[in-house]
Amino acid sequence: MPDTPPVSSAPVSSAPVSSAPGRSRVQRNHDRILAAAIELFAERGPDAVTMADIAAAAGMARSSVFNHFPSKNLILACFFRRMTDEILAEARAKPRPGFRASMLDLGRIAGTRAMRHRRIVAAIAGLTAPRQPLAATERETDDAMLTHMQALIRAGQATGEVRDDQSAASLAGLLLAVLTASAHEWVAGGQRDDLSALLEARFSLVLDGLTRKS
Repeated sequence: MPDTPPVSSAPVSSAPVSSAPGRSRVQRNHDRILAAAIELFAERGPDAVTMADIAAAAGMARSSVFNHFPSKNLILACFFRRMTDEILAEARAKPRPGFRASMLDLGRIAGTRAMRHRRIVAAIAGLTAPRQPLAATERETDDAMLTHMQALIRAGQATGEVRDDQSAASLAGLLLAVLTASAHEWVAGGQRDDLSALLEARFSLVLDGLTRKS
């Protein structure tokens, strides 16, 4: 199996790739391909896009695209990691006061970004089950999300907002399960509902049991 392409710091976007100093030609081409692929995936859905389509949209040779991404699944994996990184970066950039507010904000950010890229998220959801191509990628993104959630929980336990009779790891696992199950249910239901609202409602139910009554 080919090595997973490196994930650069460029945002998940179809905007033109910056040629700022310090970014190597390889990095710029990598981001240019990814941006072109994301735009096509959003318009048509990943299944309807070929590697030749991506090469044409990026203005590059098909062989160059394959050098960076030997398969569409690797493009989806790169997108999945970047989207998770951006969700967490946004949550950390504007921290909310308290655990409950922070978790509800995380759900809002995750839901908003998933709805923005609904066709791509739907494709990813079908590839993350055990033994599917993106199962390992989901484990990586889950680990990143768990680390963030555990930090929020420990901070909440330290202030007395969050119950401390359960470990941060156990509580984070519960919250991640709610996030993951809600996202998959949203995809399976045709993505008709507002995922942010769904996550807010379900997180609120769980948080009622995790936080101490004032």
